[in-house]
Amino acid sequence: MSKIGILENSSYLSKAPNRLGMFQYRQVAASIVCFWLLACDGPNATIDASAANRGSHNDDGFQVSFKVNNGASITSELLVALQFSAVGADEIYISQESTCNTGGTWEPYKVFKQWTLQKTNEVNFFYLKLRSGSHVSDCHFASIEHDATIPTFQLVSPANNSTLVNPNLLSLAGTCSEDSVITIVINSVATTTSSCTGGVWSKGIDMTLLVSGNFSVQIKATDFVANNSDVQNFTFTK
Repeated sequence: MSKIGILENSSYLSKAPNRLGMFQYRQVAASIVCFWLLACDGPNATIDASAANRGSHNDDGFQVSFKVNNGASITSELLVALQFSAVGADEIYISQESTCNTGGTWEPYKVFKQWTLQKTNEVNFFYLKLRSGSHVSDCHFASIEHDATIPTFQLVSPANNSTLVNPNLLSLAGTCSEDSVITIVINSVATTTSSCTGGVWSKGIDMTLLVSGNFSVQIKATDFVANNSDVQNFTFTK
């Protein structure tokens, strides 16, 4: 491994991120160290800039590809699938510890492994090394965010048990705790949806064909990883 590769890795691993935003900042810091070394080591020094930018570089010859849940960025499940591809690897070492040499064990190389996330409702990082004889790869990494937080919403208007101002139009408006899809069911039969973005949502529903009298409305929120709120029930009068 070149002097540049070693120092680049130690710079990253000593400042391992726990959120995506922090990772982007520290990755740049690692690149600055490497380019400084280029100037010191002279014209014969080289660095794979594109590989350094993704934190996983293949100067070690293993040509590693490392994904979590086939490259997904977020999941609501704690059990995930780690997927690997490498050339000439006999053993594999996987950990969620940023030192890349604790928290795991060397095991025969495989292309798939199930893993239970250590951290709930935050970004989980994985660190990977490969080995063939005495040849050990650099530390590669991948990440996925876990989100099992149940979304919440409120119906701001109209008030429950109220009579429609316009009998032929149900105008709903409300708020939500996170971006989500609002599902609205009229009399347990007719279903429509609205998008809650930036904390607010609204929906106008044509009630022309509905007979006069009381009718029920069921509403729930679903976020982008399929976490569902409780269903809330409302009654209005046409």
